[in-house]
Amino acid sequence: MEKLDLTKKYKTYYHASTRPEIVDIGPARYLSVTGTGDPSAEAFAAHVAALYPVAYAIKFRCKERGNDFTVAKLEGQWWFDMQAFPGLSMADAPAKVPRSEWSYRLLIRLPDFVTDEDISAGVAAAVKRGSACGSSSGVRHARRQIRADAA
Repeated sequence: MEKLDLTKKYKTYYHASTRPEIVDIGPARYLSVTGTGDPSAEAFAAHVAALYPVAYAIKFRCKERGNDFTVAKLEGQWWFDMQAFPGLSMADAPAKVPRSEWSYRLLIRLPDFVTDEDISAGVAAAVKRGSACGSSSGVRHARRQIRADAA
């Protein structure tokens, strides 16, 4: 059985060139969780910790069907409320917007063969094994927020 590695398959997506460029990656599916707050806070860590057990549960479910893959790299998108902080550019925001006000979406890309049923089963398996990455209420709450996004 050949293992799919999304990092290798989509090199232009995962590896930046030395010059800025626009890269068309086409539609893709992700596990994602969103939040607001300091990236060094416990809630952020709980969101990160919640994504991986779901991703690996999906991976092993797919592997049983002969579709193995490497869990993709964690990605993060960050923004701030531009109405609450008018006139700030993204370049100024890290120094002028309190970290507690940063919003984020954490993502792990999924292969095209992953189904909605796989995702639901992955979330259920991760919740059932709650001790796999901690049993704090923040982790359980984050797992309930995980969803699949198409981008």
